[in-house]
Amino acid sequence: MQPNISAIILAGGKASRMNHVNKGLQLFRDKPLIQYVIERLQGQVDDIVISANADIDRYQKFGLQVASDIGTSKGPLSGVQAAAKLTRHDVILVTACDMPFLPTNIVLELQSGTEGVVVAESNSGIEPLVSLVNQAAIATIQNRIDEGKLSVLSWLNQNNATRKDLTRLDPEAFYNINSLDELFD
Repeated sequence: MQPNISAIILAGGKASRMNHVNKGLQLFRDKPLIQYVIERLQGQVDDIVISANADIDRYQKFGLQVASDIGTSKGPLSGVQAAAKLTRHDVILVTACDMPFLPTNIVLELQSGTEGVVVAESNSGIEPLVSLVNQAAIATIQNRIDEGKLSVLSWLNQNNATRKDLTRLDPEAFYNINSLDELFD
């Protein structure tokens, strides 16, 4: 376990490609998608906060803190902002609830040889929802929301994110499930 690192799992969103069902709670190989992410992070971080804007009570059953941006949701950035208030540490891994094959050493991979804000780069390109951020970067979110600048990648770039080349990892490492059909593959 990496000391002094928290994690935020983003489980909000519109899930428009999933017929508007709560993606993190959908079963994939007999387990909710978010459970895979939780299990893969538990040995890597001190604490995990789930950011959700629906089904809060169902997410609380995972035994983790759940932050809600219901009523103020402006996409993933507001989810990060809400959840960061409940984290214990300055350094925070931000990831999504739909990545069942997230590497069990992703924190070490992102930290290795880098400091500050770091974002993963895979064979598919930049992975904005696999990043290490800090509270200083999170403090810049409200201004971005106020200005209508809601892109996570743009926010990371504003905070001088280092791109960490992880293309050598398993190609499925950053695979995210976006449709109901993919749940049955």
